[in-house]
Amino acid sequence: MYQGSQDRRPMKRRLPRRTAEKASTPSPAMSTEGTKSPRSMPKRVLSLLAAAMPHLLLILSGMLLTFCIIDFFNSAMGFLDNEITKGIQMALCGVSFITAGMLIYHQRRGR
Repeated sequence: MYQGSQDRRPMKRRLPRRTAEKASTPSPAMSTEGTKSPRSMPKRVLSLLAAAMPHLLLILSGMLLTFCIIDFFNSAMGFLDNEITKGIQMALCGVSFITAGMLIYHQRRGR
């Protein structure tokens, strides 16, 4: 058994102390509603999609670049004439269009 395992304890996080003003107002965790508003669910889904779009764009671009390189060295395999490759190209165009729109939206919103 490792001798130093007893000395390595995780540090406890200290929470800030609440002042008298803050103590009188209920915290959001103690709200009586108990459920989140119906509007928060679409925002959460949209934020997950917004976070996933650049990753999808990188994956699809990497796949298409790989197919182009393989087709350059071995054109008999016909990677660029395949229906699956055409589908990947369409998905790449769609994801890049959505990602560009989100980027424009966030840049204009930041002004």
